[in-house]
Amino acid sequence: MKFFSLIYNGFIWGMLLSIIAFQNEWLEMRINTGIIIPITMALCFIVYFIKSAKKHPLYKIGFKFSIFNLISCVLITILIIGTDRFQILPASIIREGIHYSSLSFSTVNLILSIFFITGLFIIFLSSRSQKHFKYK
Repeated sequence: MKFFSLIYNGFIWGMLLSIIAFQNEWLEMRINTGIIIPITMALCFIVYFIKSAKKHPLYKIGFKFSIFNLISCVLITILIIGTDRFQILPASIIREGIHYSSLSFSTVNLILSIFFITGLFIIFLSSRSQKHFKYK
């Protein structure tokens, strides 16, 4: 389940980096800032495999880390763009990233909300089961 945690947290970091990149008008007009999300997710996997190959695995990528990550990234995003743009900008970046502009903002926001809540729930269940069943 570490891979799901990497995907989940990489997506959150990628979304934050995309929002930061979106604030630069020159950069936003020249590249699809939504492409930053899968690049960040891929970098998370690369760092994980490099660390695990050096016998220094990344510990504690679990429920507490994911909640802290989600809350801190949401707060940083609100500080950067404000609450009004927070309702539209993440959905806009996702629509731009998948090249599907016919989706409404409310639909994308609903999908993002379901992803974040379900992801936390899956990570929570996974971390609970790892405490009860210690695999080696």
